[in-house]
Amino acid sequence: VPDKNIYKNKKVIIFGGGDSALDWTVELAKIAEKVILIHRRDEFKAVNHTVEQMRNLVKEGKVVLHTKNQIDDVLGDSRVEKCVIRDNDANLTEIDCDEILIFHDSHSVSSNICQSFWVSHKTNNAGFIIIRF
Repeated sequence: VPDKNIYKNKKVIIFGGGDSALDWTVELAKIAEKVILIHRRDEFKAVNHTVEQMRNLVKEGKVVLHTKNQIDDVLGDSRVEKCVIRDNDANLTEIDCDEILIFHDSHSVSSNICQSFWVSHKTNNAGFIIIRF
């Protein structure tokens, strides 16, 4: 992303638990209206310092954290409007959002979600999903 300010004053959902996901969480918490971090486990693979920063932002109310959840669906007509997450007990939760950033490998995300919402998608060399509108 050439300019993180495109997320200014927006509700952003970030999926992942590694360095990239937590770096973006920490940075976007400074400018976004709301940052929601969603990870499929309780443990994070990011460096401890960044995990601590994220947890402090959660305590301060600048980041909302959902662990043991995964993406289930994306809702919206001509743009992203909501994301549906599924917890380990198969409970579904809808979350209003303007943007979704996914920072984990393509095997973790159903390609049906991408195919049903976005025009096309592909995976880069690092295994990240690249979305094309």
